[in-house]
Amino acid sequence: MRGLTNLRQFVIGSVVLLSLAACGEEAGRAVSAKNGDVAPQPPSSAEAPQQPSPPAAGEPEQNESLESIDPCGLLSESQLAELADNLDFVSTSGKNCRWSNREAMGADDDFFMMTVRLRPGQSVDELDIITTGSIQTGEVDGRPAKMIAADAAEGECTLGFAAGSGRVDIYTSSTAGTERACALADRAAEMIEPKLPEPVS
Repeated sequence: MRGLTNLRQFVIGSVVLLSLAACGEEAGRAVSAKNGDVAPQPPSSAEAPQQPSPPAAGEPEQNESLESIDPCGLLSESQLAELADNLDFVSTSGKNCRWSNREAMGADDDFFMMTVRLRPGQSVDELDIITTGSIQTGEVDGRPAKMIAADAAEGECTLGFAAGSGRVDIYTSSTAGTERACALADRAAEMIEPKLPEPVS
């Protein structure tokens, strides 16, 4: 799985070497050819006051909480289409949103249903097996996470990961089996995670 992982990647910046210009510049300052006086230079971009940048499209506001997020807005039409063909909105209640392909599925199609549930105030540690199945701990892009896979024939999976002051659960069900349901939950987590606030300790 790419979403649920125990590895984090770090990007190391490159170092750029600057050479001194030979024509009338000395140690980053412009020097007059007549008397050697140093002419004042405008501040470089590194020295200029930095203004905070607005969040990019799809990124959460800095102080955004789970309570203010609409779970039905976390997945775009193209992302839903990637998860399953003919995946349509079914219902919403509180902090839950559900999609299914039941209405448009063909005779040879696998049934798929997914629910995204926001749980403010509930930690990943509270997510546990209710009846049967297996549990795996890990991370979703650095966020603590747990995946609960039902027995193979049941075709159900729950992936929960930390966000804001709580967690987000992705519940999936597929007639293709539990492994497929968990793979789709993992992919959905990759799509949703960048749109959620960072965990609050």
